[in-house]
Amino acid sequence: MSKIGYIRVSTEHQETARQQEVMCGYQVDRIFSENLSGANADRPQLRAMLDYVCEGDTLYVESISRLGRSTKDLLNIIDTLTDKDVTLISYKENIDTDTPTGKFMLTVFPALSQFELLTLQLRQREGIEIAKAQGIAEPAYA
Repeated sequence: MSKIGYIRVSTEHQETARQQEVMCGYQVDRIFSENLSGANADRPQLRAMLDYVCEGDTLYVESISRLGRSTKDLLNIIDTLTDKDVTLISYKENIDTDTPTGKFMLTVFPALSQFELLTLQLRQREGIEIAKAQGIAEPAYA
């Protein structure tokens, strides 16, 4: 029965310090960490973590969105954890899948996470279009 942490940031320029602090608070035994977008479920450290966890383990994340942004991907990850009898605890959303409320909330948050991603993408596209209309060069990250 291990305490496992999973940390993810989307880009090389983002910091993991906040998520690291959460993991320290939970006193996790091992952390899987990567710098890749959550829009893609094909992430090496995510796969390694899912292979590593086993019955009785607890997986800690700072936010459910760290696992993924797509509802389908999140539900697949959650199914894998459930099949392995691994508890999921999300700090931000206060989810603990050992409780009935936590299990219920876990069905709601994947949809919210995907909504958040789609909203972010829309704002980025709108910002790029405004910049183009004003004659400003498109940012390199777009």
